[in-house]
Amino acid sequence: MANDRKRGLTRRGVMQGLGGATTAAVLGGLTVGTAHAAPARTRYDIKTPQGKAALDLYREAVGKMQALPEGNPLSWNFQANIHAHPHGQAEAIALFNETGVTPAMQTLALGANSDGVGGIWWTCSHDHDTLGGAPADSYATHFTAWHRLYLWHFERVCEAVLGKPFALPYWNYLDLTQLKLPPAVLAETVKIKGKLVDNALYFADRRQEFVDNGLRAIKSDLANTDILARDTMRSKQFFDLSTSNGGFRQGFVTALDGTPHGSVHVRVGTDDGKGMAAFETAARDPIFWLHHANIDRLWESWRAPNAAGASTKDPKAPKAAVWLNRSFTFAGADGAASVKTAATSLSLPGLGYRYDRLQPVGTIAFLAPNAETTLVKVTTVAETATGQGATVAQGNAPVAMTLAPILTDAAVKALARDAGNAFWLVIDVATTKNPRALFEVQVKVKKTATGAATEQKTVQTFNLFNAGMHERHGLGYKTAWQVDLSELVRASKLDLTKPVDVTVKPVGGEAGGLVTISHMRIEAQ
Repeated sequence: MANDRKRGLTRRGVMQGLGGATTAAVLGGLTVGTAHAAPARTRYDIKTPQGKAALDLYREAVGKMQALPEGNPLSWNFQANIHAHPHGQAEAIALFNETGVTPAMQTLALGANSDGVGGIWWTCSHDHDTLGGAPADSYATHFTAWHRLYLWHFERVCEAVLGKPFALPYWNYLDLTQLKLPPAVLAETVKIKGKLVDNALYFADRRQEFVDNGLRAIKSDLANTDILARDTMRSKQFFDLSTSNGGFRQGFVTALDGTPHGSVHVRVGTDDGKGMAAFETAARDPIFWLHHANIDRLWESWRAPNAAGASTKDPKAPKAAVWLNRSFTFAGADGAASVKTAATSLSLPGLGYRYDRLQPVGTIAFLAPNAETTLVKVTTVAETATGQGATVAQGNAPVAMTLAPILTDAAVKALARDAGNAFWLVIDVATTKNPRALFEVQVKVKKTATGAATEQKTVQTFNLFNAGMHERHGLGYKTAWQVDLSELVRASKLDLTKPVDVTVKPVGGEAGGLVTISHMRIEAQ
């Protein structure tokens, strides 16, 4: 397949054209099973007996969908293309000349003029450009809502081709015994009823280290803290908050989008940007759907809803009315356009599914509902000097920086004594394209609270997966990655009265000449 980065079908054009309108589509004589509406389908962990059974059904559904022409809304690639696709405009239009594909299907996918405007292909919410309106109207803040509804529609399509109820299983890589997926997902062939057959869940464009060793192989040093998503699950609010120094403190939706979401994408996809490592091809890998079922489960775990499915942490009207009313269009099980608002994503009972188990979330002092407008007061404790920024050199050379204290020793100690303060390392990063790498953040700390000996400690990793969307718009990508250093400060292993040495080490991909780290600071909040 061509990977045309100058394609005419842009996500921005699609979203401007949708405007909540529906586009009718018919199946062109395709015979499928009835989509079932039974309540309370359960999504199971793939390691459970029920999860393994669901994985077998998933394989069957994928195989049937892959047998359909790409222009059919129930086909594997049509569903993947809703997320993003690698086709140029002419190539995309040609897909609808296949037997059994109708003009209505083309209109649903590409819009009335087949230029992407008004179509549902490439409408993924990862893009961090604000498409007009207040920050809560930014399409990026709908990362969790859009993907939840995307998966829900995909399940209904699976049911249609299977002719029976179906719920996606999830890959729980927060269980460190599941960092390596089973052969049922990775093997090129599987045995079904004693016969060796092609495995529909196999996908060629996966990083070999991942296939051989699992997620652990791509992480060096610390024990997968980014996969455990500690900082993400400790988020105190849904939306980002503005800080008093002109920055922001990331909310849950931004944190989850980065870790573990983006981290898993770049670990599974290839160094040369295929498969899960690129927006255009990510949803073609069957792992994508298992991964996103787990991301959805983590959102539900963080929401901690009541029995009716409601959560005090959800965006609320009137302040979040724009967010709640945002509509998204997908392909339904009947092949026609299906429109749902973000508000419908806030109730699993309403969507008719549940999880066998939510991820334990520790006690967190959540902010009151709708505190998204609060300005967070921060104090900069240490920062890098002006002009100290650096671009990663070829060969993924590490970037080392020193943050100098800017407060008096007495002021720093007073901030550290206050148990209500958190200490965040903020790293300003820019890139011209998705480098498909992980970046280990290493901080020099004391080995013991009272000793003088020091060590480099990997405190977190970050990734720039979302740069892929900006790249296709011809835009650079800037973000501020944030790591909670509070535990090191409280344990007296990180003395903020002295200079702090931080190293960013790229792993995999190629960040050389692409990624610039312009500034670092430590903020007390």
